[in-house]
Order: sequence, then C-alpha cells, then structure tokens
Amino acid sequence: MGAIAAADPASDADRRRRDIGPPLNNLELFIEGDESEDSGPVTGPIFVKHGAGYLGYAGATGEIQTPAPERHPTNDLSYISPEGDLSVIGRADNRIKRDGL
Repeated sequence: MGAIAAADPASDADRRRRDIGPPLNNLELFIEGDESEDSGPVTGPIFVKHGAGYLGYAGATGEIQTPAPERHPTNDLSYISPEGDLSVIGRADNRIKRDGL
C-alpha cells in the first residue's frame, strides 16, 4: 500500500517529532476505536482505503481466491491529532515492518 501520511518539512520540529503528518492525497484513513467525546482523540488500529490498492490474494493458477478488504489494516495503533495529523503510538501485533517486509 506504500506511504499513507507525510509530515510537512515546513512544520515546526516538535510537531514533526510527534506526528507523521496528514494523510496523502487520494487516501482515506480510518481509526477503529472509542469515539466518545469524553475520551479525547480516537485511538486504535489504522485502516487504509486507497484507490491504488491490490485486488486480493491469488491462488496457485493466478485467479483471485480472496478479494482484498475494502479497508486494509496496517496493524499500527494511532490517533488523529486536532490538527489532522496521524500520530502512531504502537503496534496492534508483535510484528515489526521494515522496508515493507
């Protein structure tokens, strides 16, 4: 799925250290979590919807056996700041992703 957010280089250093940045164009981010007003920002797993996603998982002969989900989970835990920036605070699983692997 590639990059999902980018910090503005013109933003102040504290904001760049705290937040990844706003979602990139043509991308939708969804945070699955508690949306009650009393709890502050919604914190939970990130789901991404992107027009350039993948079709699904292919079988041995190349046909799509399992269609791609409409919203792709990244397994990152995050929240959207009041400024609209994505802030990653951890993982929903025990995996570490490096270079897309």
